[in-house]
Amino acid sequence: ETLISYLIFIKENVERDSSLVNMDELANVAIVMTNQGEKNPKKDNIHFTPLYGNKYDLMQKFPGYNWCLLDGVYIQNLSNSLDKQRWHRFFSKLGVTDFITVRPTSIELNSETVKDSAWEALAQLHPDDFKEGCVIEDYSCDELRDLLKENKTPQTYEAQMKSLVGILDQVWDSDFSRFTRTKLTRKDNKQEREVDASFSIWLKTLEWLPAIKASVSFEKNNIVKYRE
Repeated sequence: ETLISYLIFIKENVERDSSLVNMDELANVAIVMTNQGEKNPKKDNIHFTPLYGNKYDLMQKFPGYNWCLLDGVYIQNLSNSLDKQRWHRFFSKLGVTDFITVRPTSIELNSETVKDSAWEALAQLHPDDFKEGCVIEDYSCDELRDLLKENKTPQTYEAQMKSLVGILDQVWDSDFSRFTRTKLTRKDNKQEREVDASFSIWLKTLEWLPAIKASVSFEKNNIVKYRE
């Protein structure tokens, strides 16, 4: 309760005077309540539920991932939608998101470790980049990777992927297009190369895009019958 009251107090003061609190610094230390216990949004991927106005019900649309969701305790006594929007805005500044979270991270690779990474195919094209080691300033998304590769409810995989492609289509340009490319820097000569980020690689290489199942048969008089 102390942690909850602490954030409520900070939010009220920020709304009175935004200069009182550096939200970036607060994000580094803030502890918020979630369905998985106490979490820090700077380190942990935390998401809004529909209670906070999120139009994506992540648990319902994507049951194949164990989502970390912001607890509704902060707005449990609120009925005004504007008040809920203010809480959504406050937590957004701390790093809580409506959809999947893409994070920048530095990845060090060499000729051996690259074999178990998203850039295995790249190493076959440019092996010299990895001989003495390199650093990739990656954009990674654990949630996307696990949804595509380690989905916990495979029986609903097709429905989940239809939802995924629909949402990505809606918000791609505004939220995710900037995370597709990044740079690789060789350790031996500091030479740089533009490469795909792992976020982009998973989307391009994994078999996840929903497709129409169709069949073709030949009827009498050589008529071709197409069925979906």
